[in-house]
Amino acid sequence: MINRKNDHTATVAALAACVLLIALCYTAIILNTDLDAVKSAWAFVFTGSLAVFFVQSFYCFELAGKIIADEVSSGRVKLWLSLPVSREKLFSIMILQVMKRTAVLSFVMYGFLMLGANTLFEASSRNPAVGLLGVVQVTLMVFLVIVFISLFKKNSTLQGGSISVLLLMHIVQVVAYFRTVDVYPEQYIVFLEKVLTFLLPLNAGYKNIVYGMAPCCGSISVYASPSPWQLNGYSVLWMLFIIAAIAWKTRKFQSS
Repeated sequence: MINRKNDHTATVAALAACVLLIALCYTAIILNTDLDAVKSAWAFVFTGSLAVFFVQSFYCFELAGKIIADEVSSGRVKLWLSLPVSREKLFSIMILQVMKRTAVLSFVMYGFLMLGANTLFEASSRNPAVGLLGVVQVTLMVFLVIVFISLFKKNSTLQGGSISVLLLMHIVQVVAYFRTVDVYPEQYIVFLEKVLTFLLPLNAGYKNIVYGMAPCCGSISVYASPSPWQLNGYSVLWMLFIIAAIAWKTRKFQSS
């Protein structure tokens, strides 16, 4: 069997990621005070995506050191032993490439869609006629959600779930802050936005929380402007949940 001298790697790594995420959130808040809405949105998306990348990296390496090692040593994955590559190289090809692809796609699409919404809101506030473009934008968002769910479901439900959550959050934000529509009270839409952001990924699994948590926190901070303690409180809450999930998964495989 594989030596388990690093059984606490997951907890240490997740705690380090938690500290990093909080630091990045504070940095983004500081940047938000000196930048306009568009630039501060970019700051939040960038720092959030960076935090997501680090957290998911810790989680992937935890899997490499525990679960995959158990599978190989127990002989349940004989194919892995026959491949002319190291276990770490194989894991990198199978998992880390998917992670990098998802992080880049989430960053690019979510960032540009957020900037597009900011531009639309600024234009519609100056000229109400421009606000009619919001109907086209919301329709495009729904279309993108359908396309990406169908596209990535064939390759990875993790990719499809995380990206669709991000796009869905942006649709809700567009509807919530579409200045020419006064049918729905804004405070109710903001509440719905927060519920979807922090509860919907939970139903999809804690892996989607890792991907969707930080960018969604950033978007809410830019638009809804919660207090810094609220933002970091949500971040700490989900970091603790991830730590507990990793610890439970590790114990489950150790006891099997």
